Amino acid sequence: MKIFKKYLTKSNIQDQSGKKKPTIYFHFGMAKAASSSIQFWLNNNREILVKNGVLYPDSFIVNDAHYAFSSLFNFGPREVKDKGSKLEELSSLVNQYVDTGQYKAIVWSSEFFSGHRDISELKDFFSDFNCRIIIYLRRHDYWWQSKYAQDLKFPSERSHPTGLKAYIDYQVQLDSQSLYATSLDELARVFGRENLIVRPLEQEQMPKGLIVDFLNIIGVKTSGLDIGTTTINKKMSNQANYILDHARISGIARAEYGRLSNYLQKNDPFSDRSPLFSPEERLSMLEHYQRTQYDHIAKTYLGRADGTLFFSPLPQSTVPWQPPELPETEEIIRIIAASQRGGYQN
Repeated sequence: MKIFKKYLTKSNIQDQSGKKKPTIYFHFGMAKAASSSIQFWLNNNREILVKNGVLYPDSFIVNDAHYAFSSLFNFGPREVKDKGSKLEELSSLVNQYVDTGQYKAIVWSSEFFSGHRDISELKDFFSDFNCRIIIYLRRHDYWWQSKYAQDLKFPSERSHPTGLKAYIDYQVQLDSQSLYATSLDELARVFGRENLIVRPLEQEQMPKGLIVDFLNIIGVKTSGLDIGTTTINKKMSNQANYILDHARISGIARAEYGRLSNYLQKNDPFSDRSPLFSPEERLSMLEHYQRTQYDHIAKTYLGRADGTLFFSPLPQSTVPWQPPELPETEEIIRIIAASQRGGYQN
């Protein structure tokens, strides 16, 4: 699709000084793969980035992420109004970035990119740049539980049954975010396999942490750099998620649900954050994904002949496991009542 050539063409982006144009990095932030932590750090440490010749644009940004940018290329919850003029604005901004000769890299980050949409428009718009895609992948037994909990905080769907297993069954039919290999293969088809940077999200493969790993990819020197702590989305307990899940289908008004969700995020009185699946169930899940996705990804995008994508230890079926203890009805009622008036007595 050549529709964007009138906004950004080879003739109007060339660097008049003869310096090399910056590399464009698109961080395709998979849901529940620490994207918010990356975005928060980048958005609050621009001075460090600029000193290293890296730009994290402060335009087309919402909170810490470039949601308004990704929406221009049809990655977003709704259609962009006056899209043509906004693309012209983006073209002008990119020209300004290039003209400074100051940047070796420009980084755009958005979780919306992880949706299965036509990415050719994005490629066409930046066709005269060297574009690279950064994607972090989380092991599915952790990813599904985290995504389930996150979606309970801000539910857009109230019809599916309660519980993680029902959620997974519903989501598999609804969208394809869990199909990592499918997403990567499409990106490779459009941008080229050599331009995909695939990183398994686990401590075993990022010994210095996520932020250092990301900064190393985009060319920021991290030696002696104080990264700090960037955990953004606090993990709620299994009992809090249970309350939200059942409130979701109870007919509670959206505003009341929002107050309950906010309350539990700030005042979670429970502490159980253990896996919701048994070790046997997790092993079965991981065997499925190893066969259908991990082997292909490891061999194709990481050059690992043995097909190993994740290094963290597998669940042990010999380790005792029990499903989480559910809160008493009286406790649930007290929490819901307190969330609506702003207080809670244990």
